[in-house]
Amino acid sequence: MALVTVLVVPLALWIAHSQVRTPTKVEVERKVQFRKSLAAYSAINQAQHPEVNRVATVEDKEKLINLSFKALTTWTYVAGKTPIPDYIKGLDGQHVQMAGFMMPLNQTDQVTEFVFMQYFWGCCFGRPPAANHVVLVKMTNGQKSKFYTEPVCVRGILHVGETREDGYLISLYRLDAETVAECQ
Repeated sequence: MALVTVLVVPLALWIAHSQVRTPTKVEVERKVQFRKSLAAYSAINQAQHPEVNRVATVEDKEKLINLSFKALTTWTYVAGKTPIPDYIKGLDGQHVQMAGFMMPLNQTDQVTEFVFMQYFWGCCFGRPPAANHVVLVKMTNGQKSKFYTEPVCVRGILHVGETREDGYLISLYRLDAETVAECQ
């Protein structure tokens, strides 16, 4: 009986410890510090680039909708469970202008297609941005754009809805870009 106690009790303690591990104080502090620095960077980015954070407004003269990422990201997308909200579906086929950062897919010069996002760092720290936090942009009429590191304003026709290839979600939002220019 003593042999069983000697073997079983340490094994049970080891299993319990390995399944429920409490993070160390240093790990918790690092995580808190990372989140604070990320929030500070976000606040600085928003202050420096207010054009990226505008809400949707309509310019009557051109029927151009100034659309912000904030308007597109106020809901949480879960594949097969969360439908796209009606107010976003209503933007399908509309002429929009958006401000954000470009991330080319496979080109750095003569860009014809890129991922468009609210924050440039959105893909580099932590997990990738959610599907409803990015817009897939394709240049129209054979146009090409140079790569910009600063915020750009993109005008074109917005398409809303799931696009899948080989069963994988490619995008929720697509923009057929007529113009891409550095924001003023």
